[in-house]
Amino acid sequence: MKHLLTLLLLTLSLHTSAQRKPEKIQYESECPQYDYCKECGDTKAVYTGKMKRYFEKQLNFRDLDLIEGVIVVQIAIDSNGIPCANKFYNYTTNTSEEVNRLRLVWLIGTMGKWQPAMVNGQPVNSYVKLAFYSKVDKRPLFDVDYLRNDKDRKWVVNTKYEPVLVDYRAIESSVDN
Repeated sequence: MKHLLTLLLLTLSLHTSAQRKPEKIQYESECPQYDYCKECGDTKAVYTGKMKRYFEKQLNFRDLDLIEGVIVVQIAIDSNGIPCANKFYNYTTNTSEEVNRLRLVWLIGTMGKWQPAMVNGQPVNSYVKLAFYSKVDKRPLFDVDYLRNDKDRKWVVNTKYEPVLVDYRAIESSVDN
């Protein structure tokens, strides 16, 4: 009976750890303190290179192979197109330390210039959200994409234990705080 209770408690703890809420990764942003607008512009800020290829080339896939879920990164793009990692949110089954091993701050800072958001033909400072996916249904093993107008988006994360549903609305409500 004692072993059955221990097994039940272990199973419950594994189940609840895989379904936690998004966790803000402790990170002190070093972005310049300009005024940035969120998802603004007649034309949104975009990376002019091949974003997925850049990250595939730069990431350590041994560390990435440990990640299960979605990492949301808010990036500040200044009016000159210079990117700066501003906030990170961990919607994975992993700890912040495991996510930090990916060196996303450094990779974003060295990825080169972006095309800044434009308002009335003038470049402006803005924020962009990227989602980094690992082991998410209907996606390659690793994927990266802009999060724009995706309020109803949901993903299934293929964890070691069982699939976990990630709802973008839950991410959105926690990311903008």
